[in-house]
Amino acid sequence: MMLYIDNKISQLKTRNLLVNAFFFLLLAACVNTPEQLKLNSVQFIDFDLRKLVTVDNLTISKSETGNTQVNMLLQNISKQPLIIEVSVGWYDANFIATEDSSRWQQLTISPFQTQVLQVSATSSKSSHFVINIRNGGS
Repeated sequence: MMLYIDNKISQLKTRNLLVNAFFFLLLAACVNTPEQLKLNSVQFIDFDLRKLVTVDNLTISKSETGNTQVNMLLQNISKQPLIIEVSVGWYDANFIATEDSSRWQQLTISPFQTQVLQVSATSSKSSHFVINIRNGGS
């Protein structure tokens, strides 16, 4: 009888492990789908930068050529100068990339200073953006 119970417990543990693995893989597959991309957003690649840089007055407008343009203020709220890099991806309303992401642009921001960032799409199909910010100092 004891062997039967041990065998059943082992089967349940194996089944639970397989079920959990299946759901983990399902969740992992869903994380990177385009639908999860939050358009018109600023993403910090280096999470610690959130404590050092604020993003204010983010506005979307049209450039002189009629393309989408983003303006924002990046403020260094730390006591040390910061070197950050910014890249922009442009998309249409269906989450489809309309142009290659911009090259990483390096900015140096003095302590407690603000830097104006203005970026424009090169494609008239670009209506939405995702701005990525990462640490630029080595």
